[in-house]
Amino acid sequence: MNDRLDILRAKYLDAITVKEHEIRQLRDKLKILDELDSDCQKLTESPAPNKLKYAGSKLTKVIYDAVQNIGRNGGVSATDVRKYITANGYKHAGKNFDVATVIALSRMAERGDIQTEKVGNKRLYKAVNISEFK
Repeated sequence: MNDRLDILRAKYLDAITVKEHEIRQLRDKLKILDELDSDCQKLTESPAPNKLKYAGSKLTKVIYDAVQNIGRNGGVSATDVRKYITANGYKHAGKNFDVATVIALSRMAERGDIQTEKVGNKRLYKAVNISEFK
């Protein structure tokens, strides 16, 4: 009879150990969810500082700033510049935005404000220095 009781006792202790492990795992998951919720609250409470960085700015100045920010390591294409400035709040008015961007980049390169080089089929634009646009 004692053997049966010992077997049942061991079985129940094992079941308790398994359930306690499952409870610890669930508590850890709840802790992670609480941290995520806290981070989410902080993000929604604070405004995104760069979201409208270029709203209301002139195209040439915006393009120069974009090349300074994203064209440091290896350069950036005109397409990437357009994507970057529109993602940061620049509103273009017209169907010639693509052409205007390329012209502005070419003129800046001619003046020496930025560098340019052809790599494969793409023309890349690079930052020259981190000074304020003239």
